[in-house]
Amino acid sequence: MKNTIISLILLLAMSLFSNKVIACGKLTGKFAEVPKEAQEVLTLALGLFCKLQGKKPQWRNLRITQVARGIDSQARMIALCLQRDGCTVYENQEAITEIKSLKDKSQQSIANKIRTQIERGCYVSKHLTNRGVDVGTGWESQFENYKTLVDSLATIISEMSYTVGKKTYKPIVINKRHGTGPHLHINFPPYGFNPKKCPGSS
Repeated sequence: MKNTIISLILLLAMSLFSNKVIACGKLTGKFAEVPKEAQEVLTLALGLFCKLQGKKPQWRNLRITQVARGIDSQARMIALCLQRDGCTVYENQEAITEIKSLKDKSQQSIANKIRTQIERGCYVSKHLTNRGVDVGTGWESQFENYKTLVDSLATIISEMSYTVGKKTYKPIVINKRHGTGPHLHINFPPYGFNPKKCPGSS
């Protein structure tokens, strides 16, 4: 693992001094829906990920499984996670608390609540915008070093940087195994809203 970390550091350092993208594999799925700066991050990260694996990379493609999510789809996921664990995974627990306070917790009622939350600038999930991106990881689990590869991919992406306006940001990567299956959930700030708060919440 120590050698892997050293290799990652060297590859990331190389990326800072070169605008060249290492050709390898492809990004598939909902890539076109991803913001331009996120496309650039993921393209470069894939090249570095392939380079890390050596001359014959076994994992050379990344599939974008989720970007912007509709209100009805989000309501369905919230209804399920309320039953499972109370939706503790969501960063905006103020939004979750508001939803939990509903007497009627049907999917339709939750969807209506999410709609009114958005109207006042409250977002229960970054997937309600295009600033949350999921990269699927589950189908590569046959690899003997699967966990190390997933961890390495997450590290590479999290150490990328990009500029929006005049500010520089880094992606926030969370390795998840729930909901839609194993995936890396990647947040790309800035969001245009407070990811932890709901305007008007008591």
